[in-house]
Amino acid sequence: MFYNQSIKTRLFIYFTGFAVIIMLLLWILQIAILGPNYRNSKKASLISIAQNIESLINNEDYTVDSIKRTIDKLSFENKTEVLIYETKNERYLYSSVSFLTSIYINKVPLAIDETQLNQDDPKIYPIQFEDLDIEMYIYSDVLNDGKYVLLLFTSFDPIDSTTIILTRQLIFVTVIILVLATLLSFIFSRKLSKPIDNIASSAKNIAYGNYDFEKIETGGFSELNQLSQALSYANKEISQVQNLRRELIANTSHDLRTPLTMIKAYAEMVRDLSGDNPQKREEHLNVIINESDRLSLLVGDLLELSKLESGKHELNISNISIVDCIQETLSKLDLLCEKENYVFDFNYTDYYIVSADRFRIMQVLYNLISNAVAHIGEDKTVIVKLFDINNDSCRVEITDHGVGIPKDELPDIWERYYRTSESHKRSQIGTGLGLSIVKNILTAHNASFGVFSTLGKGTTFYFDLNIINIKEAEN
Repeated sequence: MFYNQSIKTRLFIYFTGFAVIIMLLLWILQIAILGPNYRNSKKASLISIAQNIESLINNEDYTVDSIKRTIDKLSFENKTEVLIYETKNERYLYSSVSFLTSIYINKVPLAIDETQLNQDDPKIYPIQFEDLDIEMYIYSDVLNDGKYVLLLFTSFDPIDSTTIILTRQLIFVTVIILVLATLLSFIFSRKLSKPIDNIASSAKNIAYGNYDFEKIETGGFSELNQLSQALSYANKEISQVQNLRRELIANTSHDLRTPLTMIKAYAEMVRDLSGDNPQKREEHLNVIINESDRLSLLVGDLLELSKLESGKHELNISNISIVDCIQETLSKLDLLCEKENYVFDFNYTDYYIVSADRFRIMQVLYNLISNAVAHIGEDKTVIVKLFDINNDSCRVEITDHGVGIPKDELPDIWERYYRTSESHKRSQIGTGLGLSIVKNILTAHNASFGVFSTLGKGTTFYFDLNIINIKEAEN
């Protein structure tokens, strides 16, 4: 049952229990231990005074007057009566001048047996004067080989009355502390539970799909601030994932529906219109084949991206020629050069041997060059550069002279299906997933990559690979 209690209940139990423990300790210390401690302190005081007086009497440098003044001072400061009894003459040689001494001096022989006074070891005796209703300790010791007997008297203050006063005060203090503990537990539990309730409510909203909530008030607790920040971060990430999911579904549906619509439309045209016209029929069938290829490419990219993002793919690292990879990729786009008069300008000075997965790097090159073609400028030129940036790394740059990308949109272009603010046109090649695939492959290679762009002048994508060897290129 205790584990299912609320914070308010637990704090109340903790505060109240703590207050009760403190009050019990006070009761024990003030009531139960007060009497014994008081008596022990009186005994310790008597022993200390006796030692001081003995040292004074045994010290030949002290005069009688100085000894009396010192004893008077000790008697006054410690509320102790001092008697020095001379055994030879059977008389009191010294008594501290006080009212108590004059009362008790004649009662001492009745209270202490003479045999006890003649013992060598110091003794402390509790004495009760019933007729005077006074209780005291009497200290006796023999000094100077029996020449003197030292007697010290100290009376007890009335402990019972002090105990009664303390008991009343403790009852009063106990009630106040319990009331304060209850109030503090209520205040602190409310202050602590409110931000936790806010966090719990926000978490429920996230679970229900509501990602829009105001900043969570945490009451200034650092731990709750961390929890709130973690929840806000999780909310932001989940919201982005949901938005990406919706965009992915919308974009994928659009990209799947468009070729399917065209395939169906041209298939119906072949059936109804161009069946007897070989030229028309061939044109229509070519459209169907192209759209089927596009559809197959889209599905392949979706599966490829899913595999890359799952982290289950393994890289087949080997030493490869990055120059050969670029040339092979460009050769796949020769058809665009023939039909669209595109120009692919590849500049390099050396053959760089790098450590990478050849198949994956070919994917990166194809996607980046295809992206440049999709946004090519009026000059219809794509520039590919390969050069070393230091002794350990080389860089590949792919540049187009298209419309460019706004600076504030550059960090988002690596997301799947991201569309820049420029008007979108359906490109001849590509599926909208290429840059996301590039990002995942280069991240798996621990390769640096990026993009810089100028509106109206074009865009350059780049990535770096570690150099294993360099061979000088022939002209």
